[in-house]
Amino acid sequence: MKLTTVVAGAVLAAGLANTAGAQQNLSDVAGKIKLKKPESGSVVIDQRSVGRMVRSGPAGTAGDVLLDTTTRCADAARSLSDLLAETGSGEVFYDNGWRARVKAAGETFDEAHKELGFAAVPARFEAAYDSAQSGSDEVAAGLEILRQAIAMDRPQFTEAKKTIAAGNGVLDQAMAEMRRVLREENAEQLPPTVDALELSNGIRELCRRRYTEGSDGYDYCVSEQEKAAEAISSRFAFNVGLEESDFNTIRNGCLYEWPDDLVQRNACERRRISSVSQ
Repeated sequence: MKLTTVVAGAVLAAGLANTAGAQQNLSDVAGKIKLKKPESGSVVIDQRSVGRMVRSGPAGTAGDVLLDTTTRCADAARSLSDLLAETGSGEVFYDNGWRARVKAAGETFDEAHKELGFAAVPARFEAAYDSAQSGSDEVAAGLEILRQAIAMDRPQFTEAKKTIAAGNGVLDQAMAEMRRVLREENAEQLPPTVDALELSNGIRELCRRRYTEGSDGYDYCVSEQEKAAEAISSRFAFNVGLEESDFNTIRNGCLYEWPDDLVQRNACERRRISSVSQ
């Protein structure tokens, strides 16, 4: 089979997989919208379910948007910690300029905290999201202690410092977990399609680096690379008995490790598929 035909078939198959995946995602989203029927008989939308419904935004996937929202909340919380770090002996507590900055930082945090409460949460991010909300709530509690201290004109903000710092720590852990899940999620995505001419040129460039063009070694190198390309393009999740996400994780991992050498990439995929299938 010619290499161009093989790659064209792979591109078509990837397109079909994308279409099927989009339809499945739509079904998943629809299934996550819950309706509550009150005793009056009218139907209302469960706002908690809407808040956690998976929906993509202009900034990227729902997971990307969630991480961005959490990051803004954490940044606002750190600003509060930085302001409290300025208190030192307590004299700055009475400074009107410092209090004005606390007021502005507090309002920024309030907005971020509220936005986090309405964030869209994909199922696999729920544990990290719950942790982020817990940390954000803790910062909010510390902010309230600080506001009361300012309102009463009493420099009793040690508890506020501890509470906000603890909330910051939980938010940092939540963001680290979100990044881990995002890396895992990205690894499961369909690998990029490859142009047939680009692939052919890449094979010849690899073999020219190893052998003199026109030599037996060069011709053998090209032949082996093209055979590997055919094997890779003919391998799919359904014909190796793996879930799509597991198959894509293997393919993307081997592509990352062997971006140029198709023979090594093919061997990498075969080893890992065999290991997972056992």
